[in-house]
Amino acid sequence: MILAFHQSGEYFGEMELIDGETTPATVTAVFPSVILFTGSREFSGLMEHPTINQTILKTLCSRCRDAWRQIEVLNFYNAEARIRTALYHLSRNKGIKTSAGIRIDLKLTHRDLAELTGISRETTTRVISQLQGGSIVQVKQRQFLILDPDKLLEELLD
Repeated sequence: MILAFHQSGEYFGEMELIDGETTPATVTAVFPSVILFTGSREFSGLMEHPTINQTILKTLCSRCRDAWRQIEVLNFYNAEARIRTALYHLSRNKGIKTSAGIRIDLKLTHRDLAELTGISRETTTRVISQLQGGSIVQVKQRQFLILDPDKLLEELLD
């Protein structure tokens, strides 16, 4: 299951440096990447700087909120509700406003979206096709464009 998408310049793995415990997650780069490592001694030194400390705390809070949103998605029993909710949250967190709608600034495959929502890729493809037919979502070259984010949630709130 996909837990998060990291953009260029973002960091991960800080929890282990804070509490010394590991997490059972794997990070996979989908583009050629340069990864920098730091040890606990260097990290402790960085944490003494108030600005860096504040930035890390804000990032941890943001990641907690993302986890709560992920739980919200997984609480829905039907696949369409899971996909709609996930696309809504992605448009809010990773979206870029354009004249046509909100472009999700990730190159998502149907499999990525399936792993994010805990449903099969085939079901994800079916739901995406329905959303495209309903003029809510457009998908071109793994780029999702949300034409009207509020429409994604309308049927869930009825």
